[in-house]
Amino acid sequence: MQPQEPVGRLSGAVGEKGERSGSKVCLLLTAIMSDSFQQAAEEVKVLKKRPDREELSSLYGLYKQATVGDVNIDRPGFLDVVGQGKWDAWNARKGLSRDEAMASYVSVVENLKAKYGV
Repeated sequence: MQPQEPVGRLSGAVGEKGERSGSKVCLLLTAIMSDSFQQAAEEVKVLKKRPDREELSSLYGLYKQATVGDVNIDRPGFLDVVGQGKWDAWNARKGLSRDEAMASYVSVVENLKAKYGV
């Protein structure tokens, strides 16, 4: 899957070697988002209070979508209630791009940090 080019003036600009400058901008933005995502993944581990089940479910689904993509495993059987909950949270994010999932994850973590403190 290739990153989408940004919309705007840069998306059509061509550099000296015939490269589109928009793709460089897109790669830079992806790298920045990836760094923010990794930082958020570490910060969520040190919250002063454990998030509730719904918040944890949201974090799990966004994390899996950002790191793996669309759900690629079968839904666990009815005896695995925890596994089903995780699968459902991940599957709810189906179709979300990697960058969108990372941005949403970072946003959720920022809200949790404000709510629970670090």
